[in-house]
Amino acid sequence: MLTAVLSASKPGFIGVPLDVAAAVVQDATNSEPLTVAQTRPDVLSACERALRDHVGRDSCATLLVGPRVHRRGLESVVQEIAELPGVLVASQSASKAILDERHPASLGTYLGRTTAQPATRDAVDQAEMLIMIGTITSDFTTGFFSHKYVPEEAVELALDHARIAHAHYPGVMLYDALDVLKRVITDAQMSAVEGVAASSSVPDEAPVAADDEPLTHQLFWPEIQHWIAPQTTVIAEAGTSSYGALDLQLPADSDLLGQPVWSSIGYTLPAVLGARLAQPQRRPVLFIGDGSAQLTVQELGTIFKRVPNSVTFLIENRGYTVERYIQSPEAIYQDVTEWDWPSIPAVLGAPHVHTPRVGTLGELRKVLAETTQNRDQSYFITVDLPERDAPRLLKVLVEGIAASNSQD
Repeated sequence: MLTAVLSASKPGFIGVPLDVAAAVVQDATNSEPLTVAQTRPDVLSACERALRDHVGRDSCATLLVGPRVHRRGLESVVQEIAELPGVLVASQSASKAILDERHPASLGTYLGRTTAQPATRDAVDQAEMLIMIGTITSDFTTGFFSHKYVPEEAVELALDHARIAHAHYPGVMLYDALDVLKRVITDAQMSAVEGVAASSSVPDEAPVAADDEPLTHQLFWPEIQHWIAPQTTVIAEAGTSSYGALDLQLPADSDLLGQPVWSSIGYTLPAVLGARLAQPQRRPVLFIGDGSAQLTVQELGTIFKRVPNSVTFLIENRGYTVERYIQSPEAIYQDVTEWDWPSIPAVLGAPHVHTPRVGTLGELRKVLAETTQNRDQSYFITVDLPERDAPRLLKVLVEGIAASNSQD
């Protein structure tokens, strides 16, 4: 069971009958360490031969990297491949910043028609040789299936198989496939190519506005872009938070965590704890809406006890903004009961946490400066934003959904 969990990189559940749960067992440890499934050497050799035939000296290899690379902990291998000439790297939304977004080979984040930069979109959609590594093809990772590349024509390196053209290689594990890819590209000696300067869709400098200007998404995210420091784990909840965070350009040694495949609201709040325990050298920064936070808010007590320096931005817009944008903006079921959010940390046993509320540009700037000075302290910041306001990416996606629906 444990070997299957490791091999698939998925959760596993073991059911123990009640009548044996308290049974005495031998106190014996596993004599051998658990190992994941291994690739058959003959299948791997056949895969390598096919890949060498596919990769030519005059080619450019465009890698589209997905979240399963994270699950396997193979980020460093992708980064090593990115150093080779002739390689460009784009990431799916669920693996944003898997390569430093300022790296010369970086194309930034690919989201189909809604990709922030046209050059990034074209580099993937029109790639002469597209290699999909650990990708997930879903509505959100493809800009609601607005991608123009043909997956069947690309090389696919998945968790437990590979596909090159119409040839399938079952049982080729991703970590072995990446080693083969690195070796093949190294031997091909491709010509150097330049990536896209993956600038953010959020301007580095905030729009000119007075300090007493009420906050909007257009004002909020540029301030965040300027504020985020290296070694930050950005955790963005499904909704306006994720759509805003995806347009950021993250600094070095940073990640974006979220739920872009299932969009399970409430997931990211307890994920703060796991992210901090996994990488204690990074400061976790959470962006979450009031509707989502109400589902898992009780976990804040544990987070504030175990994570000494988290920063939470509670986006209070009094409802499910994504749903308002897609359909029925006036429906009462889109509303969220308003809570006294600044009081929540103390109720959950954390009176030491700073709990400012910000509603203007000046208030936000003051709090951001304070969090930078006090990097060893926790902040729970309530951000007042308009009900019908949204980040750029959400607006573009909704326009695409509306256009698609009008053609049905």
